Amino acid sequence: PDEWDGEPLSEEERQIVSYFSGQKKAVAAERLSGALGLGPDSPALEALCQKGILSKKDGAAPKIGNSVQKMIRLKSGDLPEKLSAKQRDAVKLLQDAGAVSVKELCYFTGVTASVANTLVKKGIAEYYEEEKYRNPYEHIENPGAPDRITLSEEQQRAYENLLAQYRQGKGGVSLLYGVTGSGKTLVFLRLIDEVCASGRGVIVMVPEISLTPQTIAIFHRRYG
Repeated sequence: PDEWDGEPLSEEERQIVSYFSGQKKAVAAERLSGALGLGPDSPALEALCQKGILSKKDGAAPKIGNSVQKMIRLKSGDLPEKLSAKQRDAVKLLQDAGAVSVKELCYFTGVTASVANTLVKKGIAEYYEEEKYRNPYEHIENPGAPDRITLSEEQQRAYENLLAQYRQGKGGVSLLYGVTGSGKTLVFLRLIDEVCASGRGVIVMVPEISLTPQTIAIFHRRYG
């Protein structure tokens, strides 16, 4: 179209409107850039947004979905006098906890899911869903005070040489060579301790993706 609700459109704006007319859902900026060669800050896109023809939303979709758990909580209002013993146990837990997952309700009170369903049908409680965020560190014990690392004579020499280079403040590249199991990671940890103690940060790159889980475990236990 040459215009939209009486508003004249430029050639570029017409191309954008024509493209979006064939879309059934929102279009990511990367896809729009590939199709029309336009970035998210394109003047034509901004003009269409100002005219109310398009709307732009900033946000990032998670690559890995978080799990959703079924929750239950009491509804406001007076409780009926006639409740079975199991229903009273479930209500008591909800009064104390406020809200729990259905699995937790069954586990802590020994009732079945049918008791929860009955409470909901009677209007005493209600279900809702709550997103449970994934924590890749939940299986790793919480870090305590980091242990002092004791290095061998050879490790100590490597550590002192690398530390001296760091303290020069000139940057540079060093290669710490050693066979698997020779203790290179301990040298790195001592260096990281020293850098962190000076109020600076460290970026650690894992050389092989298969080493990622064990590397995360080592560093999370020590630094959190």
